[in-house]
Amino acid sequence: MLDSRNRTRTIAHLLKYVSPVDLWEFLGDFSLFLYDLDMTGAWRAERLTGENWRRTVERLSQAYPALPRSSSLRPVHSLSAKAAAEILEDLCASPATLHENTAAVFREALRQVAAARGSRDFLTPAPLAELMADMLRPGREERVLDPACGSGGLLAACAARCGGSRFCGVEIHPTFAAVACFHLHFRGVADPAISVGDFFAAADQMADTFDVVLANPPYSGDLQQTVRFLTAITAVLKLGGRCGVLVPEGLLSNTASSLVVDFKRELLGSHTLDAVVSLPKKIYKPYTESKSSLVLLRKGPADPRPVFYAELPEFTGAEKDFSPSVYRDDMARIAAAWRRYAEDPSYRDPLFWPVTGEELERRGYDLSFTPSAPAAYPAGGGCEERWRARLMRRQEALGQLLQDYVEGKP
Repeated sequence: MLDSRNRTRTIAHLLKYVSPVDLWEFLGDFSLFLYDLDMTGAWRAERLTGENWRRTVERLSQAYPALPRSSSLRPVHSLSAKAAAEILEDLCASPATLHENTAAVFREALRQVAAARGSRDFLTPAPLAELMADMLRPGREERVLDPACGSGGLLAACAARCGGSRFCGVEIHPTFAAVACFHLHFRGVADPAISVGDFFAAADQMADTFDVVLANPPYSGDLQQTVRFLTAITAVLKLGGRCGVLVPEGLLSNTASSLVVDFKRELLGSHTLDAVVSLPKKIYKPYTESKSSLVLLRKGPADPRPVFYAELPEFTGAEKDFSPSVYRDDMARIAAAWRRYAEDPSYRDPLFWPVTGEELERRGYDLSFTPSAPAAYPAGGGCEERWRARLMRRQEALGQLLQDYVEGKP
């Protein structure tokens, strides 16, 4: 079987002849072939060609009617079809490690499609999905939902850490829903319940059903849409259930809109705000740069315990060295601090600031990250260097402003 380096190169060759607008549909079809091979232990088709690719997809789709169907009907380049056939035949040569190898091929194909610059589709970065899974930690037999699951990254991160949970997802795009099914299958989840549809249309039928919800809802500067998502998410949670939702900073900081303020007041009065983790703008690169926060809520009466507030410092190194993975160490430290605080509310750590409900009310329900004391990240981790660098830049900028003022510069 191909080693890691050759697998990367082979998948890159497979995708080379696929148009950027067709990447996800192609991945859905190719993943169906991998799924069938993993389920049956044999590649049950003739050597693929550009002409019979669609016919093979249709036949396998009929064999697995419970799987969401990919939505594309475009033809596939013959060279991509040939490369796919060669990969499948190579996988058949190692039956003892078939599942492990097919899973590795799927994950590499997903990684490359998600990283493609031509892709316009927004995915939650893997390190951020891991942070959400680490902070929520679904238990065995708990029902877990992602109401806008995309390619299944949040659910897969949970599956990798919390085996035994029951995973469900809703996705409006059929191809993404299909990829999410395969993503969970290759994470060892048997029969994931991924449905194609509109979460808002399905929310009434799912009321008080789930123990855990993870979500990165789509939003485009429309705070009412975010409010609608959070309202529906709390509705589908069981009493005592918990959720982790990525929200735009504007929802937390806005104190001018009566609609938003009233929503936050009601939310904090009816439920428990457990934690707010302020995220760096760069976390979503290469898709966008956007300020947001991870919010953890529990359904039910408000808990008097102070809210856990933490900030993930921005990466300040060279752009060529950046990837979302640079935040992993800092995320692990924040998640560990949160777990200790959740178990023992008297626990304190310079990584976070406990903020009382009374203070949030005095702020006019500004829930954004505004610590009351300067941060001092402990030595030995990635946070301290970047935090100190950021303070130094601010001091230098203030010094320059003062010098310009003294010299009479505009």
